Amino acid sequence: SVALGGLGEHQLAFGSATEAVRLAPLQWQPHVRLAMAAANLAIPRMARASALRAMELGPQDSRMWTAVGEVALALQATSDADAAFRHALELDPQNSAAHNGLGRVELRSAKRAPSEALARAVRSFAVSVRANPHAQADRHNIDVVVRSQLVDAAYLLLVNSLLTLLLAAGRARLLLSLVGVALLLAFAIPLARFFGALT
Repeated sequence: SVALGGLGEHQLAFGSATEAVRLAPLQWQPHVRLAMAAANLAIPRMARASALRAMELGPQDSRMWTAVGEVALALQATSDADAAFRHALELDPQNSAAHNGLGRVELRSAKRAPSEALARAVRSFAVSVRANPHAQADRHNIDVVVRSQLVDAAYLLLVNSLLTLLLAAGRARLLLSLVGVALLLAFAIPLARFFGALT
């Protein structure tokens, strides 16, 4: 069912997961697979019920909590995903998949305090890479976040430079300088917070 879901065959994955639950009703893995298949088919009630059953069957397994976090992300329930990934990390602080999931939760919550959330996300991805140096998804996630910050910085610096050039010849030179400084500060402060929070 996992492979079928990865190929976009959600209906087939759902059938396969349902059969797996029938064959192994006391193992948490089939219940998580059914939860993910149901989430992918937009059947949230079944997804939640299957995830709850998995939590009953494997409460001490870090991998189960990570999988439940992935189901919560698929259901757009970021607070539930956050709680599941954090619980997985309480059980196994080196769980790289849970660190990656927590980083993705942080990225989704970046609207509240963008620079701090982005820094927390990168930190989670970095911890995941340390726990599993072969984790390509985490390396990719770090690259995406850092590149987006660099693109934003380059754009604001370009706008600032263009405004300075265009207005420098006119009487509004002082106004332009003030606008340029304001634009620079508008970006520099969040960028400084972002990089400061990474350490």
